[in-house]
Amino acid sequence: MRHYFLACGLALLFFSVSSCKPTPQTEEETTGADNAGIQQGIYRYYTGTIGDLAVGLHLCMRHRTNPDGLKETFYYGFYWYDNYQEPILIEGSPDSTGKTVLMEYGSGDNSPEWLIDALDAQVLTGTWKRSNELPIQLKAVAQPAGSVAFTCAGLMGETKLRPDDPNSPGAITSLSTLWPQGINDPALDQFLRAEIAGGILGDSASTVFSSAADLLKKQQDEFVAAYQKDMSEFVEDTTTFSEDNKYMYSYDLQSDVSVVWNQNNLLSLAFFTYVFSGGAHGNYATGLASYDLSKKQLLGINDVFKPGFEATLDAALEKSLRNKFGLAAKAPLTEVLFEESFSYTDNFCLTGKGIIFNYPPYEIAAYAVGEIKLFVPFSDVTSVLQPAFAK
Repeated sequence: MRHYFLACGLALLFFSVSSCKPTPQTEEETTGADNAGIQQGIYRYYTGTIGDLAVGLHLCMRHRTNPDGLKETFYYGFYWYDNYQEPILIEGSPDSTGKTVLMEYGSGDNSPEWLIDALDAQVLTGTWKRSNELPIQLKAVAQPAGSVAFTCAGLMGETKLRPDDPNSPGAITSLSTLWPQGINDPALDQFLRAEIAGGILGDSASTVFSSAADLLKKQQDEFVAAYQKDMSEFVEDTTTFSEDNKYMYSYDLQSDVSVVWNQNNLLSLAFFTYVFSGGAHGNYATGLASYDLSKKQLLGINDVFKPGFEATLDAALEKSLRNKFGLAAKAPLTEVLFEESFSYTDNFCLTGKGIIFNYPPYEIAAYAVGEIKLFVPFSDVTSVLQPAFAK
């Protein structure tokens, strides 16, 4: 799982963190930055209905720098319909009128949107809109049994390549993470902090961090150090930077950690990373991971499936792919993918009723296709599930 995430070399440097001036937000609460530039975000669990269907939602809020370089309030998370429990990514920000719009991702070209009327510590209400409109009625509730409470923290910054040049390019970071709180079991608390750090930093996560702030600063330090090393030849050369060309010499890192599932001692997290380091466009990936909280264990594919599962699971994944992209039973998979066949990946996580596999851009399809998230209900692979998941 960790190979999907950014892992820069270890280094120390001094850097400056830009001040954060968040846009007006729907939240009644405000979040602030401490003296080190750490932004305190919000994580909540909501339940309720869309139309007459029961849903659940894990939602985070933080401040970030958007792709246009503007600071904004950013909402992101996963929701599901109780009947299926397939996680659906939603994210969005207030528009120029102050109206918050959340977009669903992974639902095809005509993706639904949530037009939010109220979003605070008690309720989330609005309208779900696609070809039809349905009322959204959600309430913030206590964490369910066998779950973990989290806080959310963010860090934004820009380190210029030439500090005295107003047109200097730089390394731009907009980072956030979840952080466990209120856990009475010290071993579980340490396990989760180590897993979150590993998901963000990869193999360079050689220590258990005492705080989210320390982890985010480490991530920022490593990215800036890599940028400065790559661009060292331009620090004192004769290149003239301007608003028109400095993007060619700038790097950008954005990352988030969000909750996909969190109950009955099963925790699933999504680690999103976007990196621009030159070229026509940046690249991104979402790493998925599930944890058995009772055993303090990262779940691997063999923890979920019995030996000899491969053919059954691959057939279920092809069924999911054809359904997602509207491919007929005999249509070639190359209408979407690079090859005529594909297989399961270790990049997966679980809900109470199924398993979702994620394929980042270029892994099995072109960049334009985006990430391909395929959900397989447990009911489609019951014969090869381990007993713990075949209930």
